[in-house]
Amino acid sequence: MKRRIIVLNCFLCAVLLSACTLGGQNSQNVNKDETDDFVLINDNYSVIYASDLEGNITGKYDIEDIKKIFAENGSSFTPRGFELEHDGILYYYCYEGEDYLSRIEAYFAVDPVKREIAEIFREEDDEYVDTFDYYNGFFYSAVKTGSYDSEQTYKVYKIAKEKDELKYTVSEDDSLKAFYDTILFYNADVNRVKGQYKECYEKILGEQGFVLRELNDEIFKIDAQGNAECIVSLSDKRLSTSGYNNKFLLFYIMDGSYNAIGYYYYDFDQNKICDINIEPSVSSIEALDEGVMYYTHNDSTEYGMRDASLHSYDLVSGKDRTIITRKGVPGTLYYSPLSSPIIKKGKVIFRDFKGQKIGWYMSDIEDADNTIVELAIEPEHVDTFDYGTVEYTSVTSCCPHCGYELDKLYCETFQLDYHYSEFSDVINKALYAKTNEIAERIRNANENNSDEYCDEHEEWSQVTEEVYEVTKVNIINDRYLAVYENSYWYGGGAHGMPSRDQYLFDLQTGKQLTFEDFYKGTEEEFKTLIATKVKEDYESYEDETGENSSDDNPYFAQDSDSAYEVAYESVNYYNIYFEEDGIIYYFFPYDLGPYSSGFIEVFASYEEVFGVSTLGG
Repeated sequence: MKRRIIVLNCFLCAVLLSACTLGGQNSQNVNKDETDDFVLINDNYSVIYASDLEGNITGKYDIEDIKKIFAENGSSFTPRGFELEHDGILYYYCYEGEDYLSRIEAYFAVDPVKREIAEIFREEDDEYVDTFDYYNGFFYSAVKTGSYDSEQTYKVYKIAKEKDELKYTVSEDDSLKAFYDTILFYNADVNRVKGQYKECYEKILGEQGFVLRELNDEIFKIDAQGNAECIVSLSDKRLSTSGYNNKFLLFYIMDGSYNAIGYYYYDFDQNKICDINIEPSVSSIEALDEGVMYYTHNDSTEYGMRDASLHSYDLVSGKDRTIITRKGVPGTLYYSPLSSPIIKKGKVIFRDFKGQKIGWYMSDIEDADNTIVELAIEPEHVDTFDYGTVEYTSVTSCCPHCGYELDKLYCETFQLDYHYSEFSDVINKALYAKTNEIAERIRNANENNSDEYCDEHEEWSQVTEEVYEVTKVNIINDRYLAVYENSYWYGGGAHGMPSRDQYLFDLQTGKQLTFEDFYKGTEEEFKTLIATKVKEDYESYEDETGENSSDDNPYFAQDSDSAYEVAYESVNYYNIYFEEDGIIYYFFPYDLGPYSSGFIEVFASYEEVFGVSTLGG
């Protein structure tokens, strides 16, 4: 089995925790030659924009177009992970085949102007790429060989690109053999810059003379000759790093649940550890520039409202300055104000919500007037505001005796603009009734609690959290208002439980409708239809022999007939989204697949379900 399986699983967990993904994230999760005065912005999980530090967009690279370039060149490889850009050429991790056990993995260069590609090197079995980066005229890639249960080694590729041609000469480089032999004993990288996972060691050593690595919650400073020195050792403390340069290392200490409980910096010149006077539970370090740290402070005065501010913090003087502040906006779902800003050479790039759209903006950190420039990147339209507004209710329920917080609720409510229906008041009252019912349940959740558990609340009690967010609003067939809602309940443990719902209203009557108001068939017919759709979906993951060959298969079942049977028993009249041309039937996590598969969906047209071409037709 290729070791990439383990690596990717670990990496995906990290992505979920930090809201970062290679090839599509709202943060600086890309490698770039630091001598160039521009940044790369990955937007909407598919498009990469290049911007100079004046806010001019100098390039746009769409993953779908990159895939077309591969097809035009007759390649059977699929570009998967964007790695870096240099001199107008894009570099991607690619693979051939779907099965992890047998697929071929390689690194490719792509010229998006000439529409050419070139394979640079391939990974062999039991290999994975640790670094891939450009430095001082060459590309460097450190490839770790061997599995966890066998002896591991590094081989280092030094890669030269021919001038004006997409041709590469790859040779092995053992000039830093002592260094690479040493870092094999250390189990975790320490990233200099947030999100730059594949920065090459040659660059770090060349720019500052040492690399930091972690072993058993201790941080070691390792030079080019492989000499290692422990600089941070905190017994019985979990720690995590947040970036470093040749003057300072930023890190924080975590509790047993991996929550930050204190931020610190190590001063290389003074050889000492100093406190950083910021609140750890609501702060996130974003960047380090010389002796200035940049961090975001999430100051939610009400549960669920995501207000934030970006700060600069002078590590020596302790001076803390607010640069930008933004308030959360109900109805914008995954948009969090000032989440993962890009900070480089005195400029900050961040996403912002304006005029029902989420766009990209740039500001000069030292600009006293805080002038903000909108970048020429296609903004993301938020359709929850097309037909009305989104309001919110926040409730925190406490123990009536000791005041300890026990239950929290954040619930969004859509309110229809009056001109879409003469029954808008009726519809809005119905939507608010749902919110009020949930809110009253939370308010009264602890009114009858005994005081006998007050002493244990802080140490043992888990705060229960419920979140309901409006995710989409649509009018179907010019008549039916559809309000989509995602919810999440958390009461402790590894994760909470997601849910979803849709509220459908007839704009001509104000009446709330359900599936049974339209469906005239039998329960048996509907269960058979949806179970058949599940079987067809399952078979889409099989190869021509009928074997389940795809690593993306989300089902528990070992064959399509078993998937059909389980689906048939699970089908009801409630797990349904009405869409423009049909319904989406969804299964909850654990119904047909593991939690990691999320909701499994199948589509059925209105003709198949109701015998008509449109809803209500």
